[in-house]
Amino acid sequence: MSTRLAQILPEICEATTILKRLSQNKRVRAAYEAREREIRDELSRMKSAERQGIKIGEAQGEKNKAIEIAKNSLNIGLSADQISQITGLTVKEIESLRT
Repeated sequence: MSTRLAQILPEICEATTILKRLSQNKRVRAAYEAREREIRDELSRMKSAERQGIKIGEAQGEKNKAIEIAKNSLNIGLSADQISQITGLTVKEIESLRT
């Protein structure tokens, strides 16, 4: 039955070939397993970097929105102290937006 499946699905045939080869040679199997671990580790690092990048992007987006709100608030005459309470920006950051 497995031979028949291998004939139908090329992926099964390839996997069967790899399994037979790895089963015969401990050194080759160890190298294969080490390579698979390296691939999984790299994928994990990439996923972690992606999550970190998303966090940084979200924080920058929140900061940009606070700046936009502060600029609009300055335009309607709110004080820097009021804007600071609304946005979380420092008074110094708000004052720098006036220029």
